[in-house]
Amino acid sequence: MQLANAFRSRKRFKLSTFFTIPDDGNIRDEKRTNEKTDESSFNISEASLSINETPLSISEASLSISETPLSISETSLNITDTPLNIVDVKTRVIFQREDGKNMELDIVAESSCGRVLVVEVKKQAAKSGRSIVEDFHEKVMVYQSLRPDNIMVPAFLSLGGFTETATALCRENKIAINENIVTF
Repeated sequence: MQLANAFRSRKRFKLSTFFTIPDDGNIRDEKRTNEKTDESSFNISEASLSINETPLSISEASLSISETPLSISETSLNITDTPLNIVDVKTRVIFQREDGKNMELDIVAESSCGRVLVVEVKKQAAKSGRSIVEDFHEKVMVYQSLRPDNIMVPAFLSLGGFTETATALCRENKIAINENIVTF
């Protein structure tokens, strides 16, 4: 509740004020990347393709991309430098998966630029583990599918801290983390 009130009171802030951002704050926006790229921007090496006599199949080896029509600033969100202008904050947002299971997000803060800050809060003394972070990541992915026009910025506040595997998973999934509530 204190964090939601802080979001409400400070309508414009940098996310780094509240959370540690993984990988220097660059969160890749796959949706925008996929929308703006075209076939002429890819250089596919022969080693990455497996061509059969009948259909063309692409192996699991990665495709090498030599040129992209977008700059890094357009395809990733530097959320430490770009202030969020919060226009709406909701707590305990309940939504449903496709199979009917109810899910709940602790804090959803919408910004005027279309980004949505989604925060999971754990007020327990025990460290948050990998399974809790995986559950939160699933919630974010389902919520993103319900709101495809918005860019989700996931953040996790765990007052008990994080295990090593949970921290690694947060970095991998670009989830901002913090272990204490910042007061002004």
